[in-house]
Amino acid sequence: MKQTLKQLKQMVLELKQYFEKSLPLILIGVALGYAFANHLETQRAEPVEVGFATVEDMSFLVQQLKECQDNSLDGSY
Repeated sequence: MKQTLKQLKQMVLELKQYFEKSLPLILIGVALGYAFANHLETQRAEPVEVGFATVEDMSFLVQQLKECQDNSLDGSY
């Protein structure tokens, strides 16, 4: 029983030392990943705003649609 407790304590100490050594590397990796993600975000192109059609544009489109509809009813394509 004492032997297993001693082994358990030894394993816990080894794990503690491992994590103490690894923590700075993990934090550096997190910081680099965060910086890279921010870099990619700034490189992303800004969305292009699409304007709305004017009344003149819409009138033209409606006229074109009416002409297409009239032509299709006549049977001439």
